[in-house]
Amino acid sequence: MFMGGRFILGFGVAFVNVSGPVYSGEMAHPTWCGPLLGLYNCFWYIGAIVAAWVVYVANTMQNGWRIPIYCRLLRALSSSFSSSSCLNPLNGLSAKGGTNLHELSWLATMVKEIQITQL
Repeated sequence: MFMGGRFILGFGVAFVNVSGPVYSGEMAHPTWCGPLLGLYNCFWYIGAIVAAWVVYVANTMQNGWRIPIYCRLLRALSSSFSSSSCLNPLNGLSAKGGTNLHELSWLATMVKEIQITQL
C-alpha cells in the first residue's frame, strides 16, 4: 500500500511541477510576479537537495523510513493551518461594503485603460 501511494503521488508531483509556477505567476501581483517565480524556481532545487539528504541520513537509521514521512506530514500540517489564517482582501473589502470586486480587479483596470486610449 505504501508503494502504491507513492506511485499515485508521483503523478501529483508532475502536475504540481507544471501548474505550480503558472498558478503562482497568475495569482501574484504584477510587481511581484517575476521575483516570486524566480524564488519558486530556486527553492524547488534547494528543497530537492534537502529532501535527498534527509532520505540519505534516514536510510542509515533503524526505522529511518519514517523520518521522511514525518517531514512531509509536518509540511502538510503547516500548510493546512497557515492557509486557514490567510485573508482574502478582495472579499473582505466587499463584505464590509468597501468596494466592488470588479473595480479592484487589475484586469478591469487594464481594460478601462485600453478603452480610454482607443478613444
